[in-house]
Amino acid sequence: MPIGKLAAILGMERTTLTRNLTLLEQRKWISSKAGDDPRSRMVAITAQGRGMVRRGFPYWSKAQVQVGKMLGADGQAALKLLAARHLE
Repeated sequence: MPIGKLAAILGMERTTLTRNLTLLEQRKWISSKAGDDPRSRMVAITAQGRGMVRRGFPYWSKAQVQVGKMLGADGQAALKLLAARHLE
């Protein structure tokens, strides 16, 4: 995926995303290469990166449950509404 498109999806500045992706690439969790346009960069998750996501998923799920309990049903609904507005 092009870095610019990923930045738009994540709602991040392209430069901030590039700086953060550098750390992931150093750990071999992603790879990057020149796109069709030499000024663009394409990023992809590596097998090692997919393994890291699989290992981290149970912790992410547990955190989601804990935050859901802290927010309650109304707080979760409000958060989902804010997120939906941001994605429009």
